[in-house]
Amino acid sequence: MKQHQYSPIIVYGALILAMFFWGFSYVCSTIVFKYWTPITAIFIRSVCCSVILFSALKITKKLEIIKRKDFGLLLLSGSLCPFLYFIFEGYGLLYSTPTICSVIVSTIPIFSAIGAFLMFHEKLSTINKIGMFVSFVGVLFIVVNKDYSLAAQPIGLLFLTLCVLSSVGHILVLNKLCSKYNPFTIVAYEDLVGALLFMPLFFIFDFKTFIHIPLNSELVVMMLMLIIFAGSLAFPFHAFGLREIGVSRSNVFTNIIPAFTAVASFLFLNETFTWVKIIGIALVIGGVTLVQLRNQLKKHHS
Repeated sequence: MKQHQYSPIIVYGALILAMFFWGFSYVCSTIVFKYWTPITAIFIRSVCCSVILFSALKITKKLEIIKRKDFGLLLLSGSLCPFLYFIFEGYGLLYSTPTICSVIVSTIPIFSAIGAFLMFHEKLSTINKIGMFVSFVGVLFIVVNKDYSLAAQPIGLLFLTLCVLSSVGHILVLNKLCSKYNPFTIVAYEDLVGALLFMPLFFIFDFKTFIHIPLNSELVVMMLMLIIFAGSLAFPFHAFGLREIGVSRSNVFTNIIPAFTAVASFLFLNETFTWVKIIGIALVIGGVTLVQLRNQLKKHHS
């Protein structure tokens, strides 16, 4: 693979910005859901992101044509993400908090490792297993209160679990597509598939309500944040970092998303944090880091 000579400051800066945009997106979505349902918000976001990406790819002449034999794979990929992923994430967020949502979603690398073990028989090292255990303990610290009640509604936790499983399935399918097409083309078509799948749900369930909700500055600003920063800029920044330093090293940066979400929730939503929750966030981040650190060490010594 051709090595690019970009300064580490530029590469790491792009990755950190991508994580910041994604971390802040949970807060933006929470505010948007005060006005629109998740289906409406995600449908509009998918349409706008698809238009932006297709336009950019057309202008730069980077848009690739999908071969007919890959239509089924692309449809499956788009069905898993953004369609199912954002439905489950959106309703999970609606019935929990931005911090809980981002922490549970951040465990995706752990479930991906479990999926790789079950499907591809990839070995789980001791560090791998310790990282998983530590992360799960951290999740318990965050979702269980002192009186042993849940900090989020059970339906919210169920949606977030399904969100994680959808992402794991998407990652497995995406691996096949990434070997054939550039990531920008894949995401543009995935957003198009997602928009087409969301369209009937939007017009059947939400359209009559949607046309009677007036726009206001808060709603417009938060949607623009989701479309421009979380949807259209974060992915290229992450893809750039992934290309420059590889999958394992770039994925470690995703561990800081819950920290960004926690800070944004504290500043903009007045979400309160106990020391138990702070320790839980640290455990989850540390555990996921151990899982991915194991992959880096394995790659370094192979």
